[in-house]
Amino acid sequence: MNPPVVIDPRYHDAVIFDLYGALTDAAAVERQAWASLFNDYLVLRPAYEGEDHSLFSDDDYHQLVDGKPRPDGVADFLAARGITLPRGMASDVGHDTIHGLANRQRKLSADLLDRDVPLLAAMVTLTRKLREIGVATAVHASGTASQRLSVGDRIGDNHLDVFIDEVAPGGEGNAGPIVLPDAIPVLDAANTLGVRPHRAVVVGDTEERLSEGRDAGFALVIGVDETGSADGRSGGDADFVVGDLADIAVRTGDKRISEIPNALESYGQLAGIALGRDSVLFLNYDVVLPQTVSDPVAVTQMDKAVQKLGSLAALSPVVLVSGRDLADIRDRVGIPEIWYAGSHGFELLGPDGSHHEHEGAASAVPALANAADELRETLEDIPGVRVVHNRFTVAVHYPATAPQHIDDIVAATHRFGKRNKLRVSTGRTLVELRPDVEWAQGTRLAWIRSRLDKPRSRIPIYIGGDLTDEDAFDAVQLGGVGIAVRHNEDGNRRTSARFVLDGPDEVRAMLELGSRWLTYTHQTGSEDWNFSYEGYDLSFAVRSVWFL
Repeated sequence: MNPPVVIDPRYHDAVIFDLYGALTDAAAVERQAWASLFNDYLVLRPAYEGEDHSLFSDDDYHQLVDGKPRPDGVADFLAARGITLPRGMASDVGHDTIHGLANRQRKLSADLLDRDVPLLAAMVTLTRKLREIGVATAVHASGTASQRLSVGDRIGDNHLDVFIDEVAPGGEGNAGPIVLPDAIPVLDAANTLGVRPHRAVVVGDTEERLSEGRDAGFALVIGVDETGSADGRSGGDADFVVGDLADIAVRTGDKRISEIPNALESYGQLAGIALGRDSVLFLNYDVVLPQTVSDPVAVTQMDKAVQKLGSLAALSPVVLVSGRDLADIRDRVGIPEIWYAGSHGFELLGPDGSHHEHEGAASAVPALANAADELRETLEDIPGVRVVHNRFTVAVHYPATAPQHIDDIVAATHRFGKRNKLRVSTGRTLVELRPDVEWAQGTRLAWIRSRLDKPRSRIPIYIGGDLTDEDAFDAVQLGGVGIAVRHNEDGNRRTSARFVLDGPDEVRAMLELGSRWLTYTHQTGSEDWNFSYEGYDLSFAVRSVWFL
C-alpha cells in the first residue's frame, strides 16, 4: 500500500494547479452549456419579425460570448439575433431577462462540469479544503478565456487567490494576472501569491509544467494521470502521481506557534501529563542549542547548557538528535551517558556502546557523494552557501546568502536529489538530501525507545523546532510531549508540538529546571516537593518524574 499524498500547511503555504486536460475539457463544456441554453431558448420563443432563430454556432461562441461576463454574452448574442430583453436583476431566473438566462447558463455549465469533468469537481473540493486551513491557491490556464470563467464559477471567488492566464503575443488578456508564454507560469503564480517555491506545491497533468515545478525547486510536485495507471509513486519529474485529486489528503488540526502555551508557564499541564512516570528526553542538538553551533562546520566551544545534559543523563535517558555525523556530535558533546543519533538517526550510538546503522541508507552513500560534488560545482559562485557532506546526508546551508539566490539553491538541490534518487527535506536556512528510505523521526524514536529499560512506561519528551522535527512531534503527540523552540525565521507557522519555548535561553532554563527536579526526586523518592519559579509556587506529589 502506497503512503498517502498529503498537503501539509506546516510545510506548504500555497498550491498551484495546472491541469491542462481538465481546463481544456471545461472549455468544451462551457461551449456546450451556451449551445444548450440558446438552442432551447430559440426553439421555445415565438419567431417575431426580424429575429434570427438559427442554431447557436461555433462562430457565435467565439465572437459573441467567449470570455465575457455571462450577462454581457447573453446580451450580445441576443442583439446579434435581433432579440431584445430587459437586463433584469442579478437574482433572476427563467427566460424573461438577460440575467435570468445568464443564471440558467451558469447552472447548465455547473451540472455538465460535475458530470463530464470530474477532475475539475475534485479540484473545487480540494481548493476549498486548502483555503479553510489558510493555504493559498492559484490556477494556471493556457487556452481560451472560457476556462477561466468555468473554473472561477465552480471554485468561487472566495476560494481562489490567483488565476494565471497565458496568452499568445498580441492576444487579448483577461482580468487578473497575465503571464506571457516565455515565462514560467507556475513560478509566476508563486511570485504573485507571495510565496517561495520551496514552500509551495504544483499539481499538474503535463510533463512541461511538472518539469518546470521540479526545476524551480517547488516543495512538492504532484502529477495527475486519469488513465488508471497512477499508483501514488513518483514518476518523471513528479514526486507522486495520482489518478484523482480526491487521492490528495489535506492535513488539518495543527495550531500556529502563537496559539501554543509556553512550557515554562504551563507547569500544571506538564505535571499532569508526566506525573508518576519516568521520562526519556530527546533534543534536536542543532536547533535547541544554536549558540553552540553558530558555525555549521566547526564549533569548538560547548555551551554550559550542554554540560547540564550529563547530570540529566545520569538520572534519565537523554538522546541528542543531530544532522551531523555520529562521530562529530559525539566528539563535540563527549558525554558517554547520552544516546547519540547522528545524520538524523541513520546512525545511533547507545551509552553501552551499541551501534545501529540503517541498512537501506548505506546503499545511498555513493549517490550522496555524487550529489555533493555536483552541488559544490553548481553553487560555488553563490556567496555564503556551504555544502556539507556527511556520510548519510548532504546539507546545503545558506544563512548568509542573499535572498535572491535561495530559490536557485533549493532548485539545484531538488534537481540533483531527483537525479540521484535521494530524498529532499528542508530546515532552517538549509535544504538537505538524504537516502530515500522510510526512516522518519517517529521510526527513529521508536527504535531508541525499544532499547531502553522499561520503554513503555517512559514518557517521551521531544524538544526541537526545525521543520524536520515535526514528524517527531507527531510521534509523541498521543503518549508524550512535543516542545517547539521558536526562532525569528519561524514566523507564525503551524506545528504539532504541544508547547513552545522562546529561544535557547528558555531551553537552558528548562534543562536547569529538569536537572534540579530529577536530582531532588531521586534523592527523596515519593515526597511532596515545593518549587518556585518566576514567582509561581507549585506543589506536586512526584515520584522519579521529570515533567520538564
